[in-house]
This record gives sequence, C-alpha cells and structure tokens, in this order.
Amino acid sequence: MTTLLERGHSPTLADFGGLSVVAAAVDEISVSRFSAEFVEIALEEAGDEPSAQQFAARVIARVEDDLRLNSLVEVLQTNRLSDDLEERIFDHWLKLSQDGSATVTVRTASLMGALILKRNKARRALRLASAIASARLDDNPFYLAHAARVGGFLHSEEPHQGILEFLRDVVRVEEAADDANFELGLYSVGEALKEEDPGRAKEMMGVARASFEAAAAAREARSDAKAFSIAISLLEGFYQRRPASEMGEWVTALKREAFAHSAYVYGSDDNPLLGSRGAQIAAWASLGMRLARLADEIDQAVWLDGIKIIEEELLTVYTASRTILGGQRAGGVEAIVAPRIQSSLLHNQAQALALRRWLSENATSDKAAAAAELIGLVDDYITGQQPPNPLDATSGSPLLAALQARAKEFGAFDAASIAVARIHEIESSKFSHAIMECLESVRIDFAKVETFAQYDEVRADFLALALKTLLFLEFRLDATAAQDPTGAYLFENLDGSTPLEKELQQDYLRFLRNSKLGTHDEVRGVAAGRADVFHDLGRVRIITEIKRESDDCSFDALLENYGEQTAAYQNTNVPLGMLMALDLTRSQSVGQHISALCRAAVGDFLDDGVRRGVLVVKIPGNRISPAVATQRGRKRQMGAPKTAKPTPPRTSARKST
Repeated sequence: MTTLLERGHSPTLADFGGLSVVAAAVDEISVSRFSAEFVEIALEEAGDEPSAQQFAARVIARVEDDLRLNSLVEVLQTNRLSDDLEERIFDHWLKLSQDGSATVTVRTASLMGALILKRNKARRALRLASAIASARLDDNPFYLAHAARVGGFLHSEEPHQGILEFLRDVVRVEEAADDANFELGLYSVGEALKEEDPGRAKEMMGVARASFEAAAAAREARSDAKAFSIAISLLEGFYQRRPASEMGEWVTALKREAFAHSAYVYGSDDNPLLGSRGAQIAAWASLGMRLARLADEIDQAVWLDGIKIIEEELLTVYTASRTILGGQRAGGVEAIVAPRIQSSLLHNQAQALALRRWLSENATSDKAAAAAELIGLVDDYITGQQPPNPLDATSGSPLLAALQARAKEFGAFDAASIAVARIHEIESSKFSHAIMECLESVRIDFAKVETFAQYDEVRADFLALALKTLLFLEFRLDATAAQDPTGAYLFENLDGSTPLEKELQQDYLRFLRNSKLGTHDEVRGVAAGRADVFHDLGRVRIITEIKRESDDCSFDALLENYGEQTAAYQNTNVPLGMLMALDLTRSQSVGQHISALCRAAVGDFLDDGVRRGVLVVKIPGNRISPAVATQRGRKRQMGAPKTAKPTPPRTSARKST
C-alpha cells in the first residue's frame, strides 16, 4: 500500500490479489495504519457483496485508536452497509463512547461514528440521545464538549428534554461551557422561529443572543457564536429602528466572523456538525446584511432602484424563514420584521406604488404572494377596513364607547366618562413613535419577569407608570428654561453649581401628580426604608428611586451601584421598580435621543432566585440649547490659530451639528 501511494497510484483490490485475498488478511489489515483505506477500497469496488461488507465490519470492530477510527467514520459517511451490520457497529461505537477507560479521543470518534450510523433510524437516535443525556458532569470535559455538539444536533432533528437538561448542566463545566452555550443558543433560535407573536419571538431571540455571547466570552475563537450574536443584533436593530451607521458597524463585524468561520469549516475534514453549522451561519449572515441594507432603504422617501430593493431586500426579508433560512412557513423572523415593513408601506405612498407596479409585472414570481399580502394591507388601510393601530380609531368608534363604559365602571359621571375617554383618544393619537417604541421594548423585556407576564393588572399598571415617566422625560427634553423655569435646574449654571437630586424628585412628583396615579414622596416604612417617589396603584405599588450621578452614568454603572437598592424596595410587592438618574457627567450637553435614555433590565438583582425588572431612565443635566451649542462652535472656529502661510481653512475639533 505504501509503495502504491508513493507512486501516486490509486490502489484497487486487484493490486492485492482481489477481494478474497484482502478479506482473508483481516487480522493484519485491522492493525495496519491503512485499515481505513482497505475498507474504503473494498466498499467502493464491491460494496454490494456480503463478503466485502463482512470484511469492513470485522475491521471496524477491531480498530480502537483515534486516527484510524476517525478515518473509518469518514468512510461510512459515504458508504453504507446492511442494516444488521450497521446496527452491530452502532452498538459497538456507542458502548465505546461511554467507556471511561478508553482514551477521550477514541470516545469522541466513536460518538461521531454512532451519530453517522444513526442514519434515519428512530430507535438508534433515541438510544444515542439517551446516552448523551445520561453523561456524568464529572466526565472528561473534552468528551462533554463533544457530546454537547452531538446532542445539540440530535435535538434539532428530534426534541429531547434530557438533552436540553444535559446542555443546561454542562454550561457549569468551564472547559465545555462554550459548546453547551452555543447549542442552547441554536435551540432558542429554533424556538423563536416557531413563534408568531413578535414579543415572544424577540424575547427568544434575546435569550439566544445571550447564549451566543456567553459562548464567545468563554472561548475567544468562537467566530460561529459571534456571527449568530451579531446577526440577531441586526434583527433586533431593524425592529428597534437603530441608526444605519450602527447597523453598518455590525455588518462589518458579521462579515469578519462569518468569513473566519467559513475558513475554519472548509479547512477541516468533512464533518456533518460543521457542515450543518456552516450552512446556518451563512444563511443568518445573509439575513443580517439584507436587514442592514433594508433598514437604510426603508426610511428613504423614494427608491431610486425600486426593483432591486423590492426583490433582493424587501420581499426576501419579509419572507426570510422560507427564502433565506430554508423553512417551510413564516415564523419568528417575519413576526419581528413585518411590523416595520408594513408600517413603512402604509405611510409611504411612493413605496407602496413601487411595490404595486412590481406586482403587476411579476405576478408569477415566487415572491408575488408576499407582495400581494402587503398591497392588500395597504388597500385595507386606505379604505378604512383595517386601522393599523387601535389608537387610530376615530370619535364614535367602538374604542371610544368602550373607554366611556370603562370609566363609568369606576363611578365617573357621564360628562367625566366622556371626557376621560376623549382625553385618552387625543393623547394616544399624539404619542411619538419614539415613545411607543420605548414602551414596547419595556413590555417585551419585562415579559421575562413572571409577575409581569402572568398578571394583566400588574402589566397594565407598570406600563401606565412607564408611559407617564417617558412623557416626563420627553417634556424635559423639549422644554426650555424660559418656557418652564421649574426645569432650569437641568441647564448649565453660569456659576458652575450643580443641582441636587431633590430638584429632580420634586419635578417628577409635580408632573405625575397631575395624572392621579397615587404618587407621593418620602414615604417611610417601605421595605425597611424610605421611598423617594411612591406610586400607590391599588394592589400594585411601585417605587421610583432618584439618584444624581456625576462620575459614571452608564446603564451598567447605574445598575451596579443602585440596582440592588431599587430592587429591594419591591420586596413586599411586585418585583418591578424604577431608577431615575440625573446625569451630570456631560458638560454643555445638548441632550440625547430619548431611546438612548431608557433601558429595561431584568435579572436576579438580590441573588435570591427571584427575577426582577428595573426600568432605568436618565435625565440629562448641564444642558445648553442647540443654538448656544452652534454659537460656541463658531467662536471656537473664529479663535483657531492662524499659520504664517496661506493654507486651506482648518476645521474645528468639534463641529456643530
């Protein structure tokens, strides 16, 4: 064999005297370093003959070193034996994979062999899954990591609760945590893809992203985990209307990680696990890049290349589960992306017209059904058959009647009932998209808190308070000191003095007392302390903790420093609280976008096993008006030093925006 290979000759059975001679030398061939090559030749030339199959099975049963075992596994990927022989080899490899006295590389090769020989046999799949689920956590970490990869692959084919429990336990084994977290991430993605509710789909995608991030944190080389995490961030960013510049940065990172993983996959031996994973990453990378392009294009008033945008981005993303991810039906991805796509078409006549024209010219396209669905939504909206949002209902609508009836239930007179209902209608029609998106993010993120998810009353009460708090933030970002002197404390003082947190507390209290939400301040005897701002909503009681921060007002720092205190105030009521911080870390600030000033955080803040939610809201201080910022920028330009030679004008280090 060595001589033939050195000559560049492809060996055949005839070179060794035929099949009968080779089969008779099974003892010598079983210990030869070319045992896999002999088995491959026999199966490729005479695979249908029982003697060739018996020869292969006898060699395989005797080989127990990792290099030759891996080679034999590769041979059986492309060559099949009779069912009874494969059953025997499957049993042999499965037992060998569980033999703690064997070397770990032999065990992992045997486990891969058992996976290959599972074929499409349900009983073999069940036995293999049970073997993985029953693995001990004190087993070799290298074996546990390999078992996690095989187990995740099996679970994707046929759900097995024991495998899930195994993966959740293995995340505690440091050397195998990255593989277990990665497989749990893939599981959560699969669950998200089944969802039709956008809130639930987004929640599961967030869980998946957290698992992928944990995998990448455990081992730096996890380009696969990083690629999935970034792709999900792009999906979330599309839903949240993230800036195109931020999406572009994610795309650059996604391309880098996807390329790194593809180089790893194609530089490795043929492996069904790597092949399956590589295909998934390629699909998600494609989705992420299309989402970023569509996120930029969907906000344009007019599409200059409408056909390309409609075919390659709009309709492809709108049907991503089928067109990109290879699924059979719409699911979680569509649930997340559809609202923004539909909203854009409903409010942009030029886009809707471009899509309508495309459909008239491409009625036989495989994407025509999706286009027709979108056009149908636009037509229904135009004719008034389907308001896109209950908040768009007009006077005399069922919504108004329902609001009036609801007000009467609480004892309001007719006039008051009509007024309350009408105020609700007017205010609802004026909520900005930014406010509604922030509130929706709170609802989705806090769905992970059991009390919030389980009780309608708790959910409604907290969202009502969150809405009023966001409206307070909006009011303070809009109002000038001249319009409302009570907000002057948020603007820069010429003497350099800074406001106290008490000023924010009193300002917030004044605003909320107009809303009749049972808001009080400095209430004692709450969780063995004194509540800054106390909201008594009946059975539900919520505390807003007020802080002033002049060093680090990042969300992470606020939660690290004050999250525990905020959570503790809710120890005797719903595990939901608010933290409001007066941000004095920025000098001469013109403020920030409202979406950058609030974050919903969920976690076990007190290490007591209770998942809690904290809504963090930052109120910018040390502010100046945009006009003042422009004036100061011009002064800096005018004061720039001049050079001796005539040169092009130098730009200021800080440009006004």
